[in-house]
Amino acid sequence: IVYLWQFPHFMAIAWIYRRQYAAARLKMLTVVDPSGCRAGMQAVVAALALVPVSLVPVVEHAGPVYFTAAVALGLAYLACSAWFCVRRDEPSARWLLRASLIYLPALLLMFMLVPLV
Repeated sequence: IVYLWQFPHFMAIAWIYRRQYAAARLKMLTVVDPSGCRAGMQAVVAALALVPVSLVPVVEHAGPVYFTAAVALGLAYLACSAWFCVRRDEPSARWLLRASLIYLPALLLMFMLVPLV
């Protein structure tokens, strides 16, 4: 979950600070592809993969409360990633960054709050 979560999170940061990365001559995806198409697609693909991966705990341990929360959080994260992919501007990148900072703690909190079956 954390592995897939990091890609949209990092693409948002890389987009927001792309000028600083370019000035430092760091070969970031948002620097080598200034259009942001590749960064946006990478964010969407990872967020899309994250939805079913976050449901794996349901098979073994978690119940319907976790399932509902994981689906809702995952779809919201995917929506923010898709918005960033389409818009490729700073406001959409900031929304994606905020969504990433809500998604992971909220999902991990569900692990703690939802009793194991």
